[in-house]
Parts: sequence; structure tokens; C-alpha cells
Amino acid sequence: MAFELDKKNCLSKTDKSKKGDIDLHIRKLCDTINALPNFYTTSSCSGRTVLISVPASGRKQDSEWMLCSHDPVSIKQVNSALSTLKQEDIWFRFEPPILHVCAKTIDNAGALLNIVYSLGFKRSGIMSVGKKNVIEMMATERIDCPVVKGGKKLIDDDYLELLVNEANKKLAAGHAKIGKVTKALMQSR
Repeated sequence: MAFELDKKNCLSKTDKSKKGDIDLHIRKLCDTINALPNFYTTSSCSGRTVLISVPASGRKQDSEWMLCSHDPVSIKQVNSALSTLKQEDIWFRFEPPILHVCAKTIDNAGALLNIVYSLGFKRSGIMSVGKKNVIEMMATERIDCPVVKGGKKLIDDDYLELLVNEANKKLAAGHAKIGKVTKALMQSR
């Protein structure tokens, strides 16, 4: 009974993410998981391309997001975000799809992990066991590249375009994996 109450409470809460709602590209998967009696999602991201300004302190909470997109980006968008260079370091990042899911039992968690791992979420695992069995599902596609150091652009436009194209390919691959997991879970009901 505690699991059902935790699920009800979690799913009725307001979204506290910076974005404020579930990404369109992962909503169907979240809805599918949340419709299963032994699981519920606690957080999700369908994958994103980010330009982030990191201050000298290096503290995440002091960082500024100059660009964040869950959709393909263009070189024009990235250059526009970089048009006012700051003295801080700026990183170009692509972050893969990620979900956190609570499972009713450790056996449920293991069964879900077997499915998602076989469909490309290779960096998945159990984050906690006991009162809450929390699974982290994450794909492997990732890019972390410094593009500005101390206000000086480190890369030329050709390399920046390469980063943008690679991020867009990885985003499409991540969205395809989300679709495969959604389909597999819908068929398992």
C-alpha cells in the first residue's frame, strides 16, 4: 500500500524542473511507465543540447544556461547564443535521455532494467534499494566540449558545426531508443 501512495503523491506533484514540464519526446514513455502498476517516473529528460557558462567557482548552481534544446539545433542558434562571450568558460554539451523510475519490488526493477538495457539504455542501473527501489535509465550518447575559455573562443565554425551535427544525430538516436522502450513496455502490458 505504501508504494501506491508514494506513486499517487509523486505523480500529483508540480513539475519542479527548470523546463517546468515533461519533454514532448519522452512524454509517451513516461505515461506508459506510469500506467504500469509496479512503476512510476520521478524525473525525465529526452536528451538535450546545451551551451552552459561555468563560473570560476565551478558550482553548478552558479552556471548559466545560454542554450538548452530538446529538439535539433542549428549552427545559427548556437552562434547566436555565443554572440556575447563571457569571461567564464562555456561548454557545448549533449546529454542523453535519462529517466528515474521507482519500482515496487527489486524483481520489478530487474525486469525493467533487462528491457531497457537490451534496447540501448546501456548506462542504466539500480540507484537505491529498500524503502524505494529507484532505477536510473540512461543512454550512452554524450558530448562534453569546452568551446570558450576565459572569454576566448577555442574552436572555429567548422568544428562547431561538426559538434552541432553530431549532437543532432545523437538526439535522433536517443529519441529512437525512447520509442523502442515505449513500444516494448506497451506490448508487455
